[in-house]
Amino acid sequence: MSCHGCTTSFGFFIREHGCPSCGFSYCNKCLQFKCELSKLGPGQHKVCRECSEHGGQPPKRQYEPPAALIRRLESLENPAGPPITVYTPNPRMVQLKSGLEEPDRQIAERLEKLRADRKKGPAPTEEEVVSRLARLRGQSYIPANTKPTYTAPDTRTDQEKTDSLLNQFAEEKQLLDKLPSPEQEVAERLNKLRGQSTSPQ
Repeated sequence: MSCHGCTTSFGFFIREHGCPSCGFSYCNKCLQFKCELSKLGPGQHKVCRECSEHGGQPPKRQYEPPAALIRRLESLENPAGPPITVYTPNPRMVQLKSGLEEPDRQIAERLEKLRADRKKGPAPTEEEVVSRLARLRGQSYIPANTKPTYTAPDTRTDQEKTDSLLNQFAEEKQLLDKLPSPEQEVAERLNKLRGQSTSPQ
């Protein structure tokens, strides 16, 4: 603690004394004024300078509220609008784009825009980055937490598998035979454009 008058810190050599009128702590130098106090009986008593000037009565101190509290109350009475975000271009990017050609300048502007968008929202997770890279490479991305699908084992014999493949090839050949040849398809389109009817061959 320190003296209420001279703000000298109390210690071993500077003792703390209380003013009997106001109750504040003072050092011996600041508590050298004397006056009569009715509550302590007749006689002179050591009081502080302010109490001695007021005839032994503690002065009515008017304390002002802290400036931070006043500013907070003013902000509640007059709430300010949302903060205005002012875009300040990065001087390094401006200097970099000054010596670039048009394609390179466009790439630099895209990078700067991506950097600004990244500051607005949270950074992408590792899984999102991996999925984006897979899409850029044209690959299908399978998340790590995806459960694998169960495939039943093929219990057919080799002869049955061979017969199944032969039947599949035969069905595909029948479908191909039903399709018109490229020459026939071109001729049909030309006749259709000319308004002629095509006769089946």
